Amino acid sequence: MPTSGTRRHQGHCERDLKIVSANVRGFHTNVGELTHRFVQANKADIVFVCETFLDNNVTSGYARIKGYSSWVRKDRSTLGGGVALCFKNSLRVVVLDTPIPADLEVIIWKVCGDKDVGILCVGCYRPPSQGTALIDYLLTNLDRLMTDHHCNFVIILGDLNQRGIQHSFDSLLAVFNLQNYVTFPTHRSGSSIDPVVTDLPSHEIQCSSMGPVGSSDHEAILTKITFKRPRDESIPRTLWQWESADWCKLRNSLKQTDWESVLQGDVDQQADGTTVHSTKDKVDLLAQHFARKMTVPDPTRAPSSLPVVAGGRLTSFSLSEAEVRASLSALKEGKAVGPEGVSPRVLRRFSTELTSPLTKLFRAILHHNRWPRLWKTSHVIPVHKKGSSAKAYADDVTVSVSFAPGDETSTISRLNTILHRLEIWGQRWQVSFAPNKTQLLVVSRTRHDIRLFFDGAFLTPSRELKILGVTYDDKLTFKPHIMQLARTAAGQLASLQRISWLLDNRRRELLYKAQIRSSLEYSCLAWGGAAPSHISVLDKVQRRAERIIWDGQQRQPGALQCLQHRRDVAGLTTFFKAQVRRTPHLNQLRQAERRTEVLTRTVAAEPGALALPRSHSTHHERQFTQVYTRLWNCLLASDSCPNNLTYTTVGLQRFKVLVHRWLSSVRDSDTED
Repeated sequence: MPTSGTRRHQGHCERDLKIVSANVRGFHTNVGELTHRFVQANKADIVFVCETFLDNNVTSGYARIKGYSSWVRKDRSTLGGGVALCFKNSLRVVVLDTPIPADLEVIIWKVCGDKDVGILCVGCYRPPSQGTALIDYLLTNLDRLMTDHHCNFVIILGDLNQRGIQHSFDSLLAVFNLQNYVTFPTHRSGSSIDPVVTDLPSHEIQCSSMGPVGSSDHEAILTKITFKRPRDESIPRTLWQWESADWCKLRNSLKQTDWESVLQGDVDQQADGTTVHSTKDKVDLLAQHFARKMTVPDPTRAPSSLPVVAGGRLTSFSLSEAEVRASLSALKEGKAVGPEGVSPRVLRRFSTELTSPLTKLFRAILHHNRWPRLWKTSHVIPVHKKGSSAKAYADDVTVSVSFAPGDETSTISRLNTILHRLEIWGQRWQVSFAPNKTQLLVVSRTRHDIRLFFDGAFLTPSRELKILGVTYDDKLTFKPHIMQLARTAAGQLASLQRISWLLDNRRRELLYKAQIRSSLEYSCLAWGGAAPSHISVLDKVQRRAERIIWDGQQRQPGALQCLQHRRDVAGLTTFFKAQVRRTPHLNQLRQAERRTEVLTRTVAAEPGALALPRSHSTHHERQFTQVYTRLWNCLLASDSCPNNLTYTTVGLQRFKVLVHRWLSSVRDSDTED
């Protein structure tokens, strides 16, 4: 059958963009060494320096490097400070003329690429005494700058002295999903205060230290960026010319085939004897290897007996040629071809000729109780979202216990007994565990020596553990989980920002609510008791979303509800299910009514109030039971709550509306006060 094969080879178009950034601590003193030792020796494309100590008396053409532009400067009106920038004349760089507060020492430029889409670069110097003004400016204006100037990525470099504002700096990284690639000391004291942060993929950027510039106490940093990323290689595809096929000749060939001689031997034991060389073939071979790992070690051993649930049992099977012919005639010709290479189009068109041999084959399979291994495989092409990873597990088991100080010995013995039972269960059902993937997390303020033994290995305690998508840390602060939520949402917001010019405000808001805000609220009642300083990062993410949605236009009131408001509505609704609806799986959340011996005005106003559990720490006061027991009592004492709060009189949806209106009125009154 004539075929035509097509394969497109796309070349790689890569170019390293080299950026030298340094705190020179005096431009006059160290410009010579900067030029010869760092710029010309490394063939830098862009040079950014801070703390130049220059003023208006220095001419614009001072110390210009051959082959580079004049220095673009922003000098300080007082002593010290100042930043400067220069770049190769052959490089397409545009210094952006955008409003910047006078007290900020910042230069913003764009490195242009194909179709005028490039990288937004922000060079800055933040004095140690300045506070968070620079971070606040970037949080507010970064999206606008990237949208207005058609930039897909951003890179921020310079001397930020971020140790004094570490929380704000971490918030900036989380809100925009940035990564600091300077992980080495950049100051004589051993600290790292000259970051290079960007949202570029990690394989496209590399930072290295080049030593101090002259008398400066800061290290110069060389940043290499793969400016033009390699394009994906096309996958070959064979196009079959079905209209040119000789169907009569193929039909005669199938009729004359001696199927008795063909259907011999064990197909599972027949090796093709080929050796793989290409990357794709190696990947397929590894995939087959890992697939074999999922089989039981002793398939001939009879499994443990299970109780018979069905009333009847099949003792014999029958298969007729009419059933096989009907199945072949019903095949869809457009379906994909499997690993055996037989097209459904061929099977359907020659159903009459193939019915007899296939019926014999199926009957032999039923008689021997064996299915050919080739028919158990298929071509699977996973399509992942950006940044996602696929994991396949037979099951995940989580064992949790609580213990008091001094009970470590009995707790260890109890857990080891449970793990030993798991080993016995696995041996019985031929389920293998991976001790190297089994994690141990001890949540405590003090350090405990917990040694557990599982499947021949000791379990090493971890600092973090992910359960059903929520990351628990050993201090139960939920900071790693919240930061990861913010980073994930920031990556999604970056995609929304790139296509924002195609959508109006309503559609941008709809995309944010459906795709991004839902991820920020996943299992929020589990980590909602985190410190306000951690949760505030998510509020910054939503404020960034508002700037992208409204794009400088006047924001409509009530368009995006506060995240804490939505968490409170969800928490009180869950409390309603436990207290009023009596949902069985929420019984542990149910609280007893408050017992009072003296009638006071407060007691009279809250006749059905619940007993508030005693808290011994602020961390405990922020947790679910304490927070929503207190809110529940306030709701009962308010005028918004009906006198007869039952599930019959107040349904679930009506209660949500009631809580939403009550919380909105409370927050509005607090704002007015």
